[in-house]
Amino acid sequence: MGMPPDAANHKDILTVLPAGAWAVMIVRDVAAFDEKVAPLVAKSGPPVRPLPFLKAWLGIIDGLDDHGSAAVVLMPVDEPQPMSQRLAIMLPTTDPTALMTLWNPQRLDDECFRVALAGRESFLAIKGKFSVIGPDLETIRAIVKSQNSLSGRLSVDARKRFGENDVFLWIDTAEIASSSFLGTYKPWLRESLGLGDGFLKPYGSVQFSGRIDPDGLALGLDLEGTGTSGGRASLDTTESLLRGLPDEPFVLAVGMVNSPSGANVVSLGQRIVWALVWTRIIDAGRAPDVQRRYAEMAPQIAAVSVSLSVPPQGADGLLRATKVIHTRGGARVFLREIEAVVALLRSGLFVDPKLNALAEKLVYRRAAETCGDVTIDHLFIDVKDDEADEYAALKRVV
Repeated sequence: MGMPPDAANHKDILTVLPAGAWAVMIVRDVAAFDEKVAPLVAKSGPPVRPLPFLKAWLGIIDGLDDHGSAAVVLMPVDEPQPMSQRLAIMLPTTDPTALMTLWNPQRLDDECFRVALAGRESFLAIKGKFSVIGPDLETIRAIVKSQNSLSGRLSVDARKRFGENDVFLWIDTAEIASSSFLGTYKPWLRESLGLGDGFLKPYGSVQFSGRIDPDGLALGLDLEGTGTSGGRASLDTTESLLRGLPDEPFVLAVGMVNSPSGANVVSLGQRIVWALVWTRIIDAGRAPDVQRRYAEMAPQIAAVSVSLSVPPQGADGLLRATKVIHTRGGARVFLREIEAVVALLRSGLFVDPKLNALAEKLVYRRAAETCGDVTIDHLFIDVKDDEADEYAALKRVV
């Protein structure tokens, strides 16, 4: 299936995670993750190591495979059952007996134990090389007895993201959307965020991935539409996260992959537009214009990469922001859409007059310069020297 060599050492967890889970979060190689996180934690506070802290909190002396993968699992929730009852953790284990040394284990049957974990009653069972632990006995049994694994549900692209990142989060949005679980939250979602009953239906699954590099934190988001399976032949998502971004130390890099139809990103964009109307940034009467323009542009986007990086020594500014848009068709077609967006922004779109004043100064200039065979367009705010104070004020508004 094309998994990187290092990932093969951790793929066991994919074969024991249940296919029926609503969500799983995996930390691949716990000790390696600890070593990467420690320097970041030290920069912002006391030098606390996550792995020793976790062991002390759970009361683990021995029996944990430090270089194995760990996971948090959320199984399907039925009302009025609390979500906490359907959560479980999976710990890579070398010796279950040693792992439970301080947990006062009491055998219930051939597969399950009652344990005292961090002072609370929990249940534990062994599945392969992993200890499955949680507050609800039936949830633990369901995970252990599950014959179908998450491995069989992940696309080729998702497997690659798992193998190349330190943290991987998979959410079965289609199942959550079709369940009764959201019933109690729907009024809040509708009134607070403007999200209707079907807002999750276009998504089959949502996957987040994170990697800690010496130069910064790289995050990825992938939305897979309902009915999609396997990899996307038209897009190499392995390279999409950082492809095209400047080769310089980054503080944060984020990538998002669009589904082939573009419908998922259109739906997401419509919610963003509604939020801008709700917060009185965009005039409510102009919202349909914005949504139509976004709906025309979104299908052309294959992936988006954004980075906040440290510019070369001597350059202006503390951070440099770079955004790369990978298009499905020709880039020139997409740039024509950018021209249309600028015209829309200049048409009195905003509630705040200062934002409209700033937008009127936006200029998009085609073929402003060339660099070899590359034609460079310019998008800028045209501010005269005597308007410097006004420009500073408008920047604060933005």
